[in-house]
Amino acid sequence: MNQQAKPREVTSREMSDKRPPQQPMPQSALASIDFAKIAWNSKYLLILGMLLGLGCGYFYFSRTPATYRSAAQVQIVESTARNLPVDSLDAGLKSRNLSDEALVMRSEQILRRAAEIGELSTTPEFAGYSSEQIAAVVGGLDLVVGSADENIDSSVFQIRYDSTSATTTQRVVQSIVDAYASHLQDQYRNIGQETIDLIQTARNDVLTKLDKLEAEFSEFKKSSGLIFRGNETTSLHRDNADRYMAQRQNLLIQKAKISGLLAAARKAMIENQPNEAILLALNSSLKIADGDVDLSKAMSPESRWELEKIRKKPLLSAAERFRQERLLPLELERETLVESVGRDHPAIDTINKRIAVIEKMIETVGENETKLNAELDEAMKAAAAAESSLLPSGEYDPRDRILEKVRFAVGALRQEMDAMDSELQVVTDAYEDEMTQARTESDSEIRSAQFVREIERQQQLYDRIVARLDEVNLMSGGDGLKVFPLNTAKLGYQVAPSLAKSLILGGFLGSMLAFGLAVLRELSDRSYHSARDIAEHTRLPIIGHVPVLKPHKFEKGEPGENLDSRLVTFFNGKGQKAEAFRAIRTAIYFSNQSGNNQVLQMTSSTPSDGKSTIAANVAVAIAQSGRKVLLLDGDLRRPRVGKLLGIESEIGTAWAIEQCGPGSTDSNVAIDAAIHPSLVANLSVMTAGERPDNPSELLSSPNFDRLLSVLRTKFDMIIVDTPPLLAVSDPANLASRVDGVLLVVRLRKNIKPAVAQASRMLETLEANVLGIIVNGVGSRAARGYGKYSGSEGEYNYGSSYQYGYGYSYGYTYGYTDGNKNNSYYEEEPTGRKKAKAKKLAKSKLVVAPPKPGDKT
Repeated sequence: MNQQAKPREVTSREMSDKRPPQQPMPQSALASIDFAKIAWNSKYLLILGMLLGLGCGYFYFSRTPATYRSAAQVQIVESTARNLPVDSLDAGLKSRNLSDEALVMRSEQILRRAAEIGELSTTPEFAGYSSEQIAAVVGGLDLVVGSADENIDSSVFQIRYDSTSATTTQRVVQSIVDAYASHLQDQYRNIGQETIDLIQTARNDVLTKLDKLEAEFSEFKKSSGLIFRGNETTSLHRDNADRYMAQRQNLLIQKAKISGLLAAARKAMIENQPNEAILLALNSSLKIADGDVDLSKAMSPESRWELEKIRKKPLLSAAERFRQERLLPLELERETLVESVGRDHPAIDTINKRIAVIEKMIETVGENETKLNAELDEAMKAAAAAESSLLPSGEYDPRDRILEKVRFAVGALRQEMDAMDSELQVVTDAYEDEMTQARTESDSEIRSAQFVREIERQQQLYDRIVARLDEVNLMSGGDGLKVFPLNTAKLGYQVAPSLAKSLILGGFLGSMLAFGLAVLRELSDRSYHSARDIAEHTRLPIIGHVPVLKPHKFEKGEPGENLDSRLVTFFNGKGQKAEAFRAIRTAIYFSNQSGNNQVLQMTSSTPSDGKSTIAANVAVAIAQSGRKVLLLDGDLRRPRVGKLLGIESEIGTAWAIEQCGPGSTDSNVAIDAAIHPSLVANLSVMTAGERPDNPSELLSSPNFDRLLSVLRTKFDMIIVDTPPLLAVSDPANLASRVDGVLLVVRLRKNIKPAVAQASRMLETLEANVLGIIVNGVGSRAARGYGKYSGSEGEYNYGSSYQYGYGYSYGYTYGYTDGNKNNSYYEEEPTGRKKAKAKKLAKSKLVVAPPKPGDKT
């Protein structure tokens, strides 16, 4: 053969590395699991697991010793006596929290006393144990002490104990109740006398402290300058200061009023306002009636002055008014204090100082008043004389008289204002003196209030202690806490083991274990169970299912004895198995409505998938429909088409490819020489021919494209049988040159990874995959396929059929058929090939290659 230039061979590993990232599956592996189906298909395993669980449960029940329980209920009642709220007591009874009594009952002291009271060392379980050892054993998890209900403040407690002896558990519970009652009696036996002693001590302490405070308070009263009326204190200086402050405020208001009048009169005179209006305003302030002016019209100026002086003269002078309003109250107060506290009291000295200040102020005011009156007399007399000299006829000018009255009123207001200034100065000095004295008494008032509060507090405490002393006899005759048995301990009753609980728990655990094994088996299963599984896994449609094809022997002389007996479409065209291939033919026609799918490639993922047998049967089925079909053997390494159809020739696909070179002029004649007729009408066969040294290069060369172009003109349908995708790179080279690809998947274990990789390779090559043909339905390796639901069909064509083609592809994934020579590249010995060629030459189906001069 002519050697062609060897292009770089594309291996299956390189094709798998170039595939795009796989799209996520519609569902996760765990979410896609139907647990109900798993349970139904594993029902016998679940029943077995449940039976084993029941057995284990019964074994546990029979081997576990019986556990007995006894319980008692008691009520703990607290005494009505309460603790004394005495701050000076160093120790006293504290309020008991009943929830703590459960801890007391479980304490080592109570349990040790229970062992002694109940003589638990005589029981079989505690024989030879000391009280400490019994307490340690009883105080374990078998003892439960707590409230009888969920309310933690309940006074009813339950004591429960579990043991392997019914009598022992009863004795333990009763002993704990008795030991706790004895503990309470010992604790409160001398409570009465102890309480009396504590109360007496507290009363004596409080009484001593109270006497001491009262004595100190009496001494304080004598030494302080405060006035005491009972327990209340009075500060004369603070009271006097308050009165002086009120008087000072009143004087300031009056002074401001007079000052305002004088300012208004001065302003009116400057503005030359009528004197009558000014006099009217001043008279209203001085309280002079208008009729008084009319009575003095006929009088001389000296007489009117004397009359006015007599009329305006007050009943009491300013000095006398001070004496009655200021001095007299102080003298009366001094006499009252002398009678109450004596003449030596500091308060008397304070009042005497105040009286001296007031007397000095009165003397000053009197002198100022006398001096002022004399000055006014001289002024009025001078005014009267002047008036007499101006009007000798004895008639007076009214305007002058009004002006004189204005001047008189202004002088009177000024005199009163001066008197107020003097009085204000005296009052202010007195106020400051009283405030100084009051500040010195503030510390004494604070100390006095402290004495009063402390004495009252100690008195109240003393009264409470004395009142409680009358109630102490109620405590001396009883306990602080009392125990009242409600339900005594009874003979223990069995609580464990329970036959029903043991069987239920054992059966449940056994069933769950079996179900877990079933789920793990499902998760680890790499085989297909339905057409839906294959379609979802590969994202390719399923176009047909092929059952197991059983080979059989032919008798000599029988038609088609040289054909493979698995060509059911030829030998049993009306059978059910042949109908499966006609269904595939229908699917191919349906996908070829456009008429473009003329060249179809038949391949598989792994060896021994039955692709060659299926290709031959599909070719026969299409030929039987009247179409001209060519079955081309593209497996140049391990050809099978010639053996299936009983045709063997050294001129085949490899020879035809070499004849289709660029410069070849008789390629059409060479191609016709490589095409062989078959027993099936409309079906021609092109075997592989002599095996070349470079099959991959031939199939990937341009000559193969020219070969397909010529064959398209000669046949309606061309089916190319190619090696498995994962074995060699030959099918990958053809996938992009054909019109459609059919992928054969044989059902067996652990087939999913290989099928997934093959589908990804076809996707990477952008091949037009028409669909998947499922082979081996009904075989032992495919048991369970199609039986998960009725909607997916029952493909049970018999489980006894075995499918063995003698294929021995070299496949690195570990799929073998038991052949010793498990290499796809292995060639048969030369002698064996020649023997087969001589045998087939005698057959009537062998067609000799045409000579160059023969017609095709």
